[in-house]
Amino acid sequence: MNQQTNLNNIQDNNIYNLYNNLDDNNLDNINIYYIYNNLRVNINKLSKELKETDKALIKLIQDGGPKPVKAQAFEPTGIRGSAKITPERIYFQAITDLMQRIANIELQLQLEKNKLKDLIDLINQASARDRKNLELQVFIECHIKHESLYNLSKRLYRTNEGGKKVFYNYGYLRQINMAILKKMQKK
Repeated sequence: MNQQTNLNNIQDNNIYNLYNNLDDNNLDNINIYYIYNNLRVNINKLSKELKETDKALIKLIQDGGPKPVKAQAFEPTGIRGSAKITPERIYFQAITDLMQRIANIELQLQLEKNKLKDLIDLINQASARDRKNLELQVFIECHIKHESLYNLSKRLYRTNEGGKKVFYNYGYLRQINMAILKKMQKK
């Protein structure tokens, strides 16, 4: 958990630096692709953990119901009113713990989604300021909007000296995307 907290602090600082550098129009020193990728990975992990914990809670509730009676014990079970831990208390404590864990995961998941939304907004602002940044355009279209490179090669163009539209080659866009994927893995 401590490592996760450190990663969140690093991401928060990087988003803060991104806000500051957006004014300077210089994003070279911050790897926004790595931050985006880590946020997506964290969101996926938290979503899986939430589903697993939810399933565990449902299973605990289903298994905790009354059991069929096999035999009845007529022996005294001790002093009534003692502060013994009963199976019911253990059961309800387990349910309470799982519900608290689900609430914590949901909170973390919402925080990560908010960070991702803020980062996407910043990336879109940076792209709007620098429309000639093809790498940023490919990142937004392929990784945020999930557009295929093939479709992108039919839409993205530049203008040549004569003012004529020249569409980008699929192979060239693929090279740019491969560079983005490498940057996503590096800090």
